[in-house]
Amino acid sequence: MSTLRTNALEGVDDKSTINITLNEGNTITENLIHVIGKHWCHFTGTGTIAIQDSINASSLTDAGTGDYEVLFTNNMSNAVYACVAGTQGDGVRVFALATSKIDRLIGIANDGSVEDGSFYTTQIDGDLA
Repeated sequence: MSTLRTNALEGVDDKSTINITLNEGNTITENLIHVIGKHWCHFTGTGTIAIQDSINASSLTDAGTGDYEVLFTNNMSNAVYACVAGTQGDGVRVFALATSKIDRLIGIANDGSVEDGSFYTTQIDGDLA
């Protein structure tokens, strides 16, 4: 087995695109800018909310019971990106997205009421501004 160690990857024809040859001999072309996740965050949702670990998350806003905003360090190019959220609580819904933040992330109990979950996770795929 070989190990490739590098500080940079760059396509020949397009600096952001590379070809990857799979085990079966098939070649796929990947745009590196589009396939790399742009944000993830793990934060506590009870007591004093706090980011436990993250990439591209600058701060949180507690807008009330089970109602949070996750602000980005670097904005997205638009508010049409993929956002996945999870919780240790009963459920979570993302109600609004903005270029600078996940505007409404709501913790939902099994009975449909709003609740603070013990922790939440978020992940974003899309284009940075």
